[in-house]
Amino acid sequence: GVISREVDVTSVNVKKGARLVVASDGLWDIMSNADVFVNHESAQQLVDRRRTAVEDNITAIVVDLKTK
Repeated sequence: GVISREVDVTSVNVKKGARLVVASDGLWDIMSNADVFVNHESAQQLVDRRRTAVEDNITAIVVDLKTK
């Protein structure tokens, strides 16, 4: 593939208690957005509970966003 030095930046307003989940396709292939956000699991919990459900690797980062 082609590697680019250009960066995409997006700003969004978030509500108090919002969460950001960045994960590999190994997670998104077996879970919907709703499944991920309803359970409020940590990244480790998301990976551990799905590890046996998929042969693909799973990487996840969960960030709890706080607003002023």
